[in-house]
Amino acid sequence: MAKNTQRCMGWGLLVLMTGALGGELVSPDVAINGTTQERAQYVEMEVYCASNPCRQNVHFKLRTDQGVMNQKAAVYWPVIQGEQISVLAGEAVKVAGQLQGGVFKDWHMAPENGAGIVFKLTQNDDDNGMRLVIKNPHDFPIKVSIDMIDLAGNLHPTSSCPVMAGGGVYEMWPHPIPELLISNVRKAGEEAKTCEY
Repeated sequence: MAKNTQRCMGWGLLVLMTGALGGELVSPDVAINGTTQERAQYVEMEVYCASNPCRQNVHFKLRTDQGVMNQKAAVYWPVIQGEQISVLAGEAVKVAGQLQGGVFKDWHMAPENGAGIVFKLTQNDDDNGMRLVIKNPHDFPIKVSIDMIDLAGNLHPTSSCPVMAGGGVYEMWPHPIPELLISNVRKAGEEAKTCEY
């Protein structure tokens, strides 16, 4: 799936299909009663997920300034989408790829007891802020590019710090984030001491 297509069709679709707060996905009702855009997006995801390894039975709660967002979906876009990785609020994913020319490619889900880069996105216990933990099993530092998807489905690039060899790093934001898109996972070079996109 193309990066731009997924970004347009990502979290925003789940928000559109469930409503901003407290909604539940009631399966194909959107395909019948939704707006033209909602119907098209729902059908595209359903078709894609019929023959690809999409997430199943997605459910999470996210505190916002307007209340608790309770999200449920029978299917949702996969964790691995080409050369990018999607991480939903409350989710931990472990992925592995091949280092080619200093950049990781050919991503796949890592076995539970195998080596892989871990991304875990959680909400703080005492406020609406979010925390991403990244764990790097490699013997060299890595750097990633991160895009946040906000509650309206809009994309926002954000800085991130390098992850030391065999270690971890955490990134924090003071607001709720339903989904992050991780891309350009690479062996850290000169920027290994700076926090940037």
